[in-house]
Formats: sequence, structure tokens, C-alpha cells
Amino acid sequence: MKIVICGNYGAENLGDELILEGLLETLKVAAPEAEITVMSGNPKETKWLYRQKYGIEVVEKFPSGFRSILKSVFSKSKVKEAIENCDYFILGGGGLFNDLHWRASLIWANQVRQAIKENKKVIMYGQSIGPLNDFGKNLVKNIFNKASFIGVRDEDSATELKTLGITKEIIITPDLAFRIPVPAPKPAPVLTTPTVIISLRRLGNMDDNFVKEFATFCNWLIEEKKCRLKFMQFQQGIDSDRDLHQEVIDQINQRDRVININPAINADSLLATFQKADFVFAMRMHAIICAMKTCKPFLAISYSKKIDSLIKDSDLGEYIIGHDHIYFEQLKNFFILLNEKKDKVKTKLQVLNVVNLDKLKKAEIKLKDFLK
Repeated sequence: MKIVICGNYGAENLGDELILEGLLETLKVAAPEAEITVMSGNPKETKWLYRQKYGIEVVEKFPSGFRSILKSVFSKSKVKEAIENCDYFILGGGGLFNDLHWRASLIWANQVRQAIKENKKVIMYGQSIGPLNDFGKNLVKNIFNKASFIGVRDEDSATELKTLGITKEIIITPDLAFRIPVPAPKPAPVLTTPTVIISLRRLGNMDDNFVKEFATFCNWLIEEKKCRLKFMQFQQGIDSDRDLHQEVIDQINQRDRVININPAINADSLLATFQKADFVFAMRMHAIICAMKTCKPFLAISYSKKIDSLIKDSDLGEYIIGHDHIYFEQLKNFFILLNEKKDKVKTKLQVLNVVNLDKLKKAEIKLKDFLK
């Protein structure tokens, strides 16, 4: 059996790398004998990260620009050969179809169409859908109607697809990052200084006072609560989080208690960093998921439907706010709340992780039956 996996891999986004690793963990169970080829924006990096651990092959994904697409139609490439020779094509998880980046929906639809053109069985696995305008709705309806197997990562996405007229079975599979085993924590000295991980994301419609209010909160954490802060980038390169983090840091008084880091893409190293933290304040979805996986009290700062759906499905509605309602007193009160409820939150997250893993394994069984 030959499987080709496509997604936003090799794009310097930690969340997408966690999704890929979770999908590879899934396929170890659902298709242990399969020959797997991953389409990547950075084949060299993807090969270095996953080839030894999972035995995969890696090819460069289909080009997205008009000229390069036109060129690819008339040329033979390794990715075209991989799709021609595969049995199944999986478009891996993530928020690939939404109006936040409408061009991205076109790009991913183009990747899928290459497989459809070759009459391959298409698996949409671990997606979240929406919000969508009329163009996006037509695009998603067309692509998902041609899929042979559909798994989405939240109830809202399943409802969206049903509303669009998708009548095939739609299974719910929590974000694939929940499939990655959490490494056993290493013994560490007990610190009296709490560590707070912060993961922000720049948006086009971000409130003018966002940086000022968040920096005021950071100063309060350091000066009143004696915290250390770790700003963690989940997106590097294009749309990097680093500049926004630095804008906040520039307004912090005691910068020796702050670090602005590029975390390693390796999932074990990333999760180990979260294990050592005490609290997480995050906009990036997979920073929130890392907090959940390592049972750290967190506040989700939502900018997207996918985060709203994650928190709603997790029954954690009291730990989320909108990105357009950020002010110091509110953040301070949330920290106080998290500190008071930290034991309760940790217990709830432990249960949530068990439930999510059980859901993922049930979806895995259905995928395995389909691949037979």
C-alpha cells in the first residue's frame, strides 16, 4: 500500500509539524506496512525530522503560483510520480479551508485536485472548516464531495459540511497533535519562580492597544507575581510571531526575566518546554493544545472559529477570551483565577487527554478498516 500525505508541512509552523507527527503516529497503527510519502514545502527539513523515526519518503509539494502550476502541468516531477503511483492521498489536518487566508483554500484545493485527476482515493483527515464565504463554500463542497473518507476535528466543522450538503459519513477526530505521546518529565529542581509561556499571533485587525495592555500585564506578572516569561514562536519565516513578541518585550521593564525563543520543531523538545511551565497564555492554537497535553492552566486568546470550537468541544469555556477584548485588568483577573483553580484545571485536562486519545483511536480503527 502506498500513501501520499499533503499538508502545510515544511512551512516553519510548529502547529502543522505537530499535526504531521500525529498523523504519522496514526498511520503506524492504521497502516503499519504502508509506504508513506510526505509532500513538503521544505523536503530537506521534513526528511531530517521524520524519515528516521517513521521511514517516510519526502517530495516537494505541488507549486502554487500560476506560472509554476502551468509549468508543472507540462513537466514530470517526483510529486506527480508519487501521486500517480499511490493508492491513497491524505490531505492532513489543520485549518486549511477558511476565509482568513482565502488563497490558501485555493492552494489546498489544487493539491487535492491533482490526486482526483489521477483517480486516487482521497482522505480528508483532521480538518477544521470555516468560516467560509460563498466562494469558499462552493470550493469545499466540491472537494469534500469527491473525498472517499472524511474526518474533521470538531463538531462545528462536521455541522458546516453537512450544511453544505456533504452526505458521506463524517467522523470526529480531535486535533492530531493529541495523538503524540508526551515524554516522561525529567526530574527538575523545584522553583519558587513561576514560568509563564506566552504565544501571540499578529492579526490585521488587532486592537491598537493590544501591545500596551499585554505588556502592562507582563510587567505585573514579573513585578507582583515574580514570574519568568517565555515568549514562544509557533510561526517563523513569513508571518513570524517574533516581531509582535518583541514589541511587547520592548515595553517590559525587567527584560532579564524574559526570553523570546524559537522552540525546536521536535515535538518532544517542545512538549518538554511546556512541561516545565506553570501557566500558558496563548493565541496560537497548538500552543493551547500543548498546554492541554501537558496539563498546564491556560488562557486561550481566540482569533478564529477553530479555537472557539476546540475550547467548546473541550468544555473549557471559562478559559477563553477574544483577541479584540484585551486589557490589563482582565488578563490579571484571569491569572488570579488560573492560579486559584490550577489543581482543578490540571485534573480536568488529564481527563480530557484520555478522552481525546480514546476518540483518536476509535477514528483510527475506522481509518484502518477503510484502508483495508
